[in-house]
Amino acid sequence: MPHTRSELARARRRERALVHGYARPQRAGVRFVEVPAALHDRSKAMIASLVLHGKHEELTGTTAHYARDATLAAQGELGPEATRSSLSIHSRANQAKHGGFATPRRRVRLADPFATPSSSTITDTSPCPAPSIESNGTPGAKLIKDLARVPEVDLELLGRLVSTLANILLRVRVLEKGPAQQGVAGDMEAVFDHVKEAVTAASEQIVDRSAEVMMKMVPGICVEIRGVAQECDRKIAALKEYIDEIQENLGRQQWGTVATKSGDDNFTVSHMDSAVSVPECTIPHVRRGPRHYKFVRPASRADVGTSDGFSYEKFANIGDSEAGSVSDWGWDSDNENELSNILHEMNCQGD
Repeated sequence: MPHTRSELARARRRERALVHGYARPQRAGVRFVEVPAALHDRSKAMIASLVLHGKHEELTGTTAHYARDATLAAQGELGPEATRSSLSIHSRANQAKHGGFATPRRRVRLADPFATPSSSTITDTSPCPAPSIESNGTPGAKLIKDLARVPEVDLELLGRLVSTLANILLRVRVLEKGPAQQGVAGDMEAVFDHVKEAVTAASEQIVDRSAEVMMKMVPGICVEIRGVAQECDRKIAALKEYIDEIQENLGRQQWGTVATKSGDDNFTVSHMDSAVSVPECTIPHVRRGPRHYKFVRPASRADVGTSDGFSYEKFANIGDSEAGSVSDWGWDSDNENELSNILHEMNCQGD
């Protein structure tokens, strides 16, 4: 509904609750918690324990993880009666917290897995052989006698235990020295021979089978290796032929371009007078370089009339001036060569 938090709406709800008898006074610092009906009693017990836990921590000024520890720490302030009452409240809270929800039923007592069966009760054993004859050199005989003299343990139980162990040890000793030892040794030798033969036969089968498998696999491996070697030889031969062709054409002036043909690895190098095509040669990690162009300046036209390539034909219609000829001025061959060099440089700069 709109305006549910307004003062007018709150007043209306309070009046309606008073009419129906639902209004309860709300104390300061207290809140209501809605719990299932099955947990009502348990919740009350646990909340009572929590309240005591907080009060007892305030008395001692310390923090305790368990409520019982907080109560025991504050027992000097509480007194014996209050301490006993608080501990009982904590016990009820623990029972409420750790109790199960199953329907109560008749408990069935299970058998103890570590209990000794009734058939294993110790009975009187046959008398032991004389220790002076058969127990000579028996391992542990002195330790058993020393253990039998210990006064702190139950002498009756210890005596029965010592008698049983001594009986077992002495019987084993008698069997080792008796005629049955030879029969047991012979049976063990027969078993050893049988086991040795079985292991040897199995090992031979494994070795034979391994040899057959290897003989079947080796030809296939050889064929693969031979094919790889032939492929390498073919590619290396093509690469060598390509390198030889490049070396032959290094002394010539080459005009051409490098063009990619059907993929990055297949290419054709074209020259003015030769073309080398390597369509199946794979050259990994070959970086395409920039295109280099060589521009050749055509030679300037010069007549052969002079040694420096300069033509004097345009001065043919010029005669001697009134001042006289060049020879009259003292013009010699050195001056003429210097003038020719200057004119040649001017001609080169103009081109």
